[in-house]
Amino acid sequence: MVVRKRVIAEGLRVDGRRLDEVRPLFCEAGNLPQLHGSSLFSRGDTQVLCTVTLGAPGDAQRLESLVGPSSKRFMLHYSFPPFCINEVGKRTGLNRREVGHGTLAEKALLAVLPPEDDLKYAIRINSEVMASDGSTSMATVCGGSMALMDAGIPLSKHVAGVSVGLVSDVDPSTGVIKDYRILTDILGLEDHLGDMDFKIAGTRSGVTAIQLDIKPAGIPLDIICECLEPAFKARLQILDHMEREIKAPRTQDERNSPRIVTLKYSNEALRRLIGPLGALKRKIEEETGARISVDDGALTIVSKNHSVLEKVLEKVDFIIGREIEVGGIYKGNVTSIKEYGAFVEFNGGQQGLLHISELSHEPVSRVSDVVSIGQQLSLKCIGQDLRGNIKLSLKETLPRPGSGSKIEAFSHIKQDLDGLASVGDIPPEQEKQRSSVGDVPVSKHETSVVASSWSSSSILIRSAVECDEEEKSAGLNRNSKSGIETSINAKNLKIGMKVTAKIHQIRARGLVLDLGGGVHGMYRFETGGKRNFEVGDELQVKCSSFSSKGIPVMSMVEDE
Repeated sequence: MVVRKRVIAEGLRVDGRRLDEVRPLFCEAGNLPQLHGSSLFSRGDTQVLCTVTLGAPGDAQRLESLVGPSSKRFMLHYSFPPFCINEVGKRTGLNRREVGHGTLAEKALLAVLPPEDDLKYAIRINSEVMASDGSTSMATVCGGSMALMDAGIPLSKHVAGVSVGLVSDVDPSTGVIKDYRILTDILGLEDHLGDMDFKIAGTRSGVTAIQLDIKPAGIPLDIICECLEPAFKARLQILDHMEREIKAPRTQDERNSPRIVTLKYSNEALRRLIGPLGALKRKIEEETGARISVDDGALTIVSKNHSVLEKVLEKVDFIIGREIEVGGIYKGNVTSIKEYGAFVEFNGGQQGLLHISELSHEPVSRVSDVVSIGQQLSLKCIGQDLRGNIKLSLKETLPRPGSGSKIEAFSHIKQDLDGLASVGDIPPEQEKQRSSVGDVPVSKHETSVVASSWSSSSILIRSAVECDEEEKSAGLNRNSKSGIETSINAKNLKIGMKVTAKIHQIRARGLVLDLGGGVHGMYRFETGGKRNFEVGDELQVKCSSFSSKGIPVMSMVEDE
C-alpha cells in the first residue's frame, strides 16, 4: 500500500523515475558473429539475448491440426531460466508462461516478415532471458527484430514493445475508481503491486500485438485507450535506439547467413533429380553439404556460402538441365558423327543436332574435320525442327570473318594514303580523280587501278579483309594506351586486363559478354547493383578471375 499511495499522491515510482520515463537502454546487433544473426537488448536490469538460425524449407515445424496450415516456417522460442532471477532451479521443460510470452513475441514479429513466396527460409529465433526485472517478453520483441535484421531478413520495419501499468485508487464502498496513474515501462515490483500489465508491441506506424493482464474485475475502456499514447511515445524512443544500432538488413557480403535459391522445373525433371528412392538427391547433399527441398514444381537449394551454391547448381544443370531457350549458349559433348552433322548431348542428357552447315562460316566437306567424338563444345540453340529436335550451331558462337563494304575498304586505303603522301605530292588530275571516286562505289579491281595510278613508292595496296584487320590492330594500339583493350583472344587475356565488351545474352544471375576474338566471358549481378541491361550494350569490364572451366569472370570498371 505504501508504494501505491506514493505513486498516486506524489507521482514517484520505486526507482525514482517519472511516470512516463523509460529505463536506460542498451542494444547491440551481431554480437555473436559466428551465428546467422544475434542481438543483445537491455532495458534497466532486464536483459535478453536473441539468436536467429536460418534453415531449409524442410526444417519448418510440422503442425498436427485438423484446421489451419500443416507447417510453420517462423518459430520463436522464449526461455526463462531460473538463473535470470537468482534462483537455483531445475529446468523441467517449457511452462505455460514461457509458451505464452513466446507466442506474443512471435505474433509481434510475424507482421513485418516478408511473404513466404519471397523468402523461403525456415526461421527460428531463440530468446534467452539473461536477467529479469519486468517486461522480458517485450525485450524479446526488440531483440528479435534486431537479430532478424542482423541475419539479413528484409523486415518491412523495426518492431519494439513496452509494458504499461496502472495504479488506481478505488472507493471501497462503491468500487468506482476515484483516481489512477498510468506507468510506462513497469518494473517487476510494479507489475506485482499494480493493477494492470498492458503489453503493446508495434512499429512507428501501428501496433502488431497486444496482451492485457488485469487484477481488478474490470477497467474502464477510456483508461485502456489512454494507455496507448504513453506507450507510443516510449516505443518511438526505443525504436530510435534500435535504429542507431542497425537500421537496415545486412547484405550477403556482411552476414554469415546461408544462401538460398528457388528454381522452377517440371515434375518429370524433379523426378530425375531425386533419383530412385532419393539416392541422387542424397548424393548431391552429401558431396556439397547443401540442403535440397523439392515441392510441386519447385526446387529450393540452401547452402552455407555462394561457392557451395554454384557447385550444386552445376550438378543440377548437368542432371536435369535448364529450360531450352532459343539463343542460349550450352556446353555439350559430341556423341556421334554422321555425314550430315553431329549429335551432341547437352543440358542434362538432351540430344541436339549440329548440322554440317552450322559447323563453320567456311564450307566444310567432312564433319570429322571440325569435330570429334567426345569433344566438348559451346553451342548455341537456334531453334527446333518440325519433329521437335533441337537445332544447334557452332558457327554462331564463332567470330565472323572480317567483311567490310568495298567503299569502306577504299576509304581505308584513302586514309593510309593521306598518312603517307601529302596532297601536294599528288597531281591535280589524280587528286580530282581520288575525290570523285571517293563519293561513289567502286569495285575491288577499280580500287587497285586507282591506287596504282598514284606514283608513290611507299604505298602498299591491301585487300578489304587485310585493311579491316589492319584497322582493328591500329585501334587496339590506340586504345591500349588508355588501358582498355578492344580486341583480344583466349591467349592474351589475363587477370586485370580491361576490355570493351558487348552484352551477348542476359541470364537470371548475370550476363554473357562477347569479349571479341571468339572469347565469351561472364559477369555476375552484384547485390544492389545495376540490372537493367540490353543485348548489344557496350560495357567497360575487367578480368577478375577465371572459373574452374576456364571461363573469364569479368567485373565492371568504375568510371574514373
